[in-house]
Amino acid sequence: TATRLFYASGHFTAMWLAMILAMAPPLLLREIGRLWRTSLHRLRHVTLAWFVCGYVGLWLLVGVALTVFAGWLTVSSERIAAAVALVALWHCSPARQRCLNACHRAPTLRVFGTAAQWDSLRYGVSTGWYCAWACGLAMLLVLLAKDHHLLGMALVGVVATVERHLPARRPGWRLPIVRGRS
Repeated sequence: TATRLFYASGHFTAMWLAMILAMAPPLLLREIGRLWRTSLHRLRHVTLAWFVCGYVGLWLLVGVALTVFAGWLTVSSERIAAAVALVALWHCSPARQRCLNACHRAPTLRVFGTAAQWDSLRYGVSTGWYCAWACGLAMLLVLLAKDHHLLGMALVGVVATVERHLPARRPGWRLPIVRGRS
């Protein structure tokens, strides 16, 4: 019914927002600090709000897509196994390392006028985009771990934070987090 769908979408939004608020702050320390230091004092909070809106808005869209995909996957154990294998492959891929490296890029941000706010919004969307590509599939696994959702979220949060704060490295096939010569 429409009431059940409304309740389910409201519940999803609240839970997904709680997840973003729990996981994003340690991931975004560098970006928030940069915006704090480089924005005008009187516009600092507005600049940060635009960044957060861009980042959270993008992750809300990712959450909807991942939830729909997780619903499709849970139909059979073969689909779940294939998804886990593809997520593992993605996490070792050079393409994912390129996304992690893109998280280290700092765009030029203007300081004055509405251009500064647009730059901040674009910075939030861009950061969310690369963050979602780097870690979004791990969040799919968290959604699939229904009975161990909080433990999975905590584990993914720790791994994502560690990876995010490692220096950029040359893309190549390797295990995530494992440091080697780059």
